Amino acid sequence: MATTGRAVTAAVVLVLVSMMIVQNAVLFRSCGSTSWFNESPEPGPRAALLRTDRGTQRYVLLCVDSTPRYMFWLPFTAITWLTRQKFIPVIFIIYNDDQGLATHVEIVRRCLRSLGVDHVFLVRSDRSDQTRMTQHARLYAAMLPLFHSSDWIVTSDADLLPVAIGNGDYYAANGSQAIWLTDLAEFDFYDDIHGHVFKQWPLCNIGMTAAAWRRVMRYSPVASADDFLAIVPQVIVEDLMTMMGYRGKVGHVAGAEDSWFWDQQMFSLRLHAAVASGCIIWERDVAVTKRTNANRIDRIGWPSEPLTAREIDTKFDAHLPRIPDQAPTYVDLFARTEWLLVHVLNDDEPALSTLRTFTEQFQDATASP
Repeated sequence: MATTGRAVTAAVVLVLVSMMIVQNAVLFRSCGSTSWFNESPEPGPRAALLRTDRGTQRYVLLCVDSTPRYMFWLPFTAITWLTRQKFIPVIFIIYNDDQGLATHVEIVRRCLRSLGVDHVFLVRSDRSDQTRMTQHARLYAAMLPLFHSSDWIVTSDADLLPVAIGNGDYYAANGSQAIWLTDLAEFDFYDDIHGHVFKQWPLCNIGMTAAAWRRVMRYSPVASADDFLAIVPQVIVEDLMTMMGYRGKVGHVAGAEDSWFWDQQMFSLRLHAAVASGCIIWERDVAVTKRTNANRIDRIGWPSEPLTAREIDTKFDAHLPRIPDQAPTYVDLFARTEWLLVHVLNDDEPALSTLRTFTEQFQDATASP
């Protein structure tokens, strides 16, 4: 009789587990069909050499949607992080294309592979959630089992070239620092959403160990990339609904029209809560003096003449120009920035040649018929 009871109990448990799996699958589909593919599970020969003396890896998170003018600079930024800063890029490309990947996305993937950038994730998202996924995926990247708890992870933008000298030391931190912030600009929350004003930190650049990212953003590492696939889209949407009043396809609450800053607002809320709860050590004096346009090469005031090597080395970063605002074509963009690329890539002709070829192919693939 006891044996029969145990058998019935086991059967009931099996049915309940099956129902949970089906329910989770339905939830996942409801927030969009999303696919993740890792180009290579193991670091390539260039990235494999980039270990710090603490035995940890340094990573940078770059996220972009498939809009051509946003995607164009991704290979340039990634290779600069890899060679000048000695950080391994982890890239998320969010796309929406019912007919498959657009040609220019494939061209970007091939270029990244040629440059030795191994960790490239493709994310297919519903159009209604594409912008949100693009903004927020990097906040949840530390869920990936790729990262060990002591690995150092920095956020940045796909069109923000890391110019600072020092083999990445500017973007790194010593072992006692849990959180590192380079830009202390303050922004106000929308009062009609939160009723309060919070200090905010832009995501360029935030640096933390993987363990600190997980504590601040309140998640644990998952077992595999497949688990990441199934969990992250829903987690992002749920957090946006809870924290920012997001309502998905039916719109969101009044006063939240400018959702462009939701990523930094969400991160700032979580960071304030983490510090208040005492779950991490936040050393306030680790922040670098706020950057200004005086120490950034900015797209709006892009130099009409090339800067000298000495002048370049005084800058923190370069916000790269776009079409059609600063140049009519991608080939023209490359020509306007080649002096900077030559310097930050240390005259690496194979890499520069790859980028020239990529630019021509990208131009052809995105030209109007």
